[in-house]
Amino acid sequence: MDMERLQYLAQAYFHQDYDLEAEEPIQILMEFRDGEPPEVVEELRHAMESVLSSGAHEEELAALWLDTAGACYDPRQDGIQMSVWFRQMIDALSVAQAKREAPPKVPEGPLDCLTAAVDGNVSGPCS
Repeated sequence: MDMERLQYLAQAYFHQDYDLEAEEPIQILMEFRDGEPPEVVEELRHAMESVLSSGAHEEELAALWLDTAGACYDPRQDGIQMSVWFRQMIDALSVAQAKREAPPKVPEGPLDCLTAAVDGNVSGPCS
């Protein structure tokens, strides 16, 4: 696994004060997902999928996340197995990919045109 992306996530987002920035740890991952370039998010998601598909044991996943990557969040303290945590992270990153791939909504009525104008996306039937 390319550790660079996982280390970046762990150290920049799951640092010692991560719990002051969000109510739930998965929300920290959503900040990563929404704030980083799509290619970085996708690379991390693929790397995590590779780790899980390799059949890594719970202890190996814990060592990878906590020791190698340097995360300060240990999901086991919340009763979450490491494999479940990795799956939750992958799922959250996959949701981001689906949102990015969704086609833009075509405005259908005056309210949609107003919303598009506020967002700066005036085109088609609203222009």
